[in-house]
This record gives sequence, structure tokens and C-alpha cells, in this order.
Amino acid sequence: MQFQVEGSSPAGLQTRWEVSSHDLSPIPCAIPPEFRGPGGAYSPEDLLGLAAISCLIATFKVFASLSSLSFEEIRAAATIVVDRLQGKAAAITELRITLHVIGASDKEMALKLLEESKKNCLVTSSLNIEKSYQFEVSTE
Repeated sequence: MQFQVEGSSPAGLQTRWEVSSHDLSPIPCAIPPEFRGPGGAYSPEDLLGLAAISCLIATFKVFASLSSLSFEEIRAAATIVVDRLQGKAAAITELRITLHVIGASDKEMALKLLEESKKNCLVTSSLNIEKSYQFEVSTE
């Protein structure tokens, strides 16, 4: 399997650009103000966090379907921590993720599937950084 994405940008810290995949609508991007950019669009850090939570949501949905677990909604949030390591450039050092399953037909099964999703998510499994997870499941 291969997935093709593309993007291009004019020169300059204050210019925005777009990235896209397939025939989908382009995603506006910009350097965040924390790195002397204009902000106002998705940053590479935002896109990494979005890729992580999207993958976890998709993985959970597949496992829930295969396990016949019904649920009303899954919500996800992520915090991306950027730090300057000793003598090195700034880097993403940690990803903190919260997943909340709402209206689960079986709380214990939902928690088990969240753990399985954590282990099998392609994006987060590919990241060699510290990851922490918080799982919440409600049956209502």
C-alpha cells in the first residue's frame, strides 16, 4: 500500500500553502506563531496530531465493527509537546491522547478495543516519541 500526498509553497515565513491528497479539498497550512509564522492555518504539528487521532478513531471503528460493539460517538483529543533537547533542534517529544467512547453497548469491551486500537494504530505506532493515553467510556 502507498498513500500519495503533495503540497507546495511560495517562499517566506509569512506565506501560507496548501497540501492535499487524492482529489480531496486542499488543507491550508502555515508556520505557527511559535515558530515566527503567521498562524491562521494548520501547522505541521497540528497535522501530526490530527493524523494520530484520525488513525485511532478509524482503528477503533474497525475493531468495534468486527466485535459488534455499538456506540454513539468516539471523541479524540491530542496535545503535541514540542521541546528543545540538549544541544539539538526543537522536536516533538510527546503526544498526549484522550479517547472517549460515548454510548457504548459494553463498557469493558469498549475499553479492550481502545487498548487494541492503541496497539494497532499505524500512525501512533510509527512515532518514536513518548505517548500517553487516557481512555473514557460511557454507556449513556
